[in-house]
Amino acid sequence: MNNLLLTYKNIKQLPKAIIYAKTNIPYYDVVTNSSYTLNLYKMADPQKGNYVGQMLGRVLRKVDCSEIYPNQITCDVFEIHTLLMAEKNKGYGSKFIHFAQAESKKNNCKGRVFTCASAFFDPYAPSHIFYRKLGFTSINRRLNKELDKCIETGNKLKRKYAKDILMYLPDPKTPNFLQKIINFIFNK
Repeated sequence: MNNLLLTYKNIKQLPKAIIYAKTNIPYYDVVTNSSYTLNLYKMADPQKGNYVGQMLGRVLRKVDCSEIYPNQITCDVFEIHTLLMAEKNKGYGSKFIHFAQAESKKNNCKGRVFTCASAFFDPYAPSHIFYRKLGFTSINRRLNKELDKCIETGNKLKRKYAKDILMYLPDPKTPNFLQKIINFIFNK
């Protein structure tokens, strides 16, 4: 007779968030008329026992990075395609951003992450300020200043600044003064 011994560690506290990944989901983009695959990351809060949000993302290899990383011609980068939260201001969005950075590093993208900030899903609270608070920037210096002002004052972003725009986490290997020069040169 086989004896089966099951053991477990007593968990004192459940994690705040668990992320489940489903990879290579077919996606068709009606705007660009192209097909590709995305990874779906769903997050749950086991302490509360509920679904809290999802992120669609993918790793892009040897793409033209000049618009999102002005000091590089091509690079590997993790794209956050879509980030949707069931509830805002609970810290789950930040956890997804940190997870995206970890995915970027795991896939040899050196922590590079970009997204298209948009007002599409919430025109009254566009995602631009959220991404800026987490360290994202754009090559549009005027927009960066406006976002910083909104964060400082607590004001909402004016509609004229809430257009779709690429935002990216600055390359940690680029010195701050060099990044400022690059942003100045590429300013629209």
